[in-house]
Amino acid sequence: MTRKMTVDALILAGTEETPLTQLAGVANKALLPIGGKPMIAYVREAIAALPEVQRIAVIGPQQLQQVLDAGQIPLFAEQGSVIDNFLYGCAQLGTADRVLAVTADIPMLTPQALQDFLHQCAAYEADIYYPIIPKEATEKAYPGVTRTYLKLKDGVFTGGNLFLLRPTTIAANAEAIRHFFELRKHPLRIASQLGWGLFVRVLLSQVWGIVSVRELEEHIGHLFHLQGKAIVSQYPEIGTDVDKSSDWKLVEEILAGRRAS
Repeated sequence: MTRKMTVDALILAGTEETPLTQLAGVANKALLPIGGKPMIAYVREAIAALPEVQRIAVIGPQQLQQVLDAGQIPLFAEQGSVIDNFLYGCAQLGTADRVLAVTADIPMLTPQALQDFLHQCAAYEADIYYPIIPKEATEKAYPGVTRTYLKLKDGVFTGGNLFLLRPTTIAANAEAIRHFFELRKHPLRIASQLGWGLFVRVLLSQVWGIVSVRELEEHIGHLFHLQGKAIVSQYPEIGTDVDKSSDWKLVEEILAGRRAS
């Protein structure tokens, strides 16, 4: 029988100036206006609708306080990297068990998508759970949306914008995880961390699909001394973030349709 999982949740809304924030005239992407509300409000509402979530907090700049239910949701000052923000938030909450970390830029997130993810996670014992979404699910829901995909033996997937993490394990391996995350936009340097053998196999997999999800789980788990589990989600809103003006237009249209239905 799958056990019921209860968690605390952290919304990650660190400051980063981008062409989109400049276009929208906002100091933080979480404040991007969509349908008369800041983007972070949609994420908060989806999380708050889950009975599995006990507490919600936000990591980000002080400007976000104005949109957090008149101070009912705690706002913790950002510390720097995503890993630093996550660990600081967990420390402030005093949470030792698993914590749901969600980025503030996935406004199409739904309670159903989150509940499905947590339900699947509850069937496994791991330190880090990460959603992967099949390409066909994303393209069916949002035709024309641009995402980065990875071809594996099990299918073609894109990654999600949330994690379920065990804070104690992340803290024990924070330096290695932080370093790896900082290299995410430098494929050759990532290869040096993963090992060239696996890196070459992943490249070949983009043609022949020779690397499995399980193989990546085991290798990354060994690298960071933790147990990882990829969760296949059929909810593409988990991985459809707002990074550019075309994304902004897309979510405006989709969320307007939801409000009208």
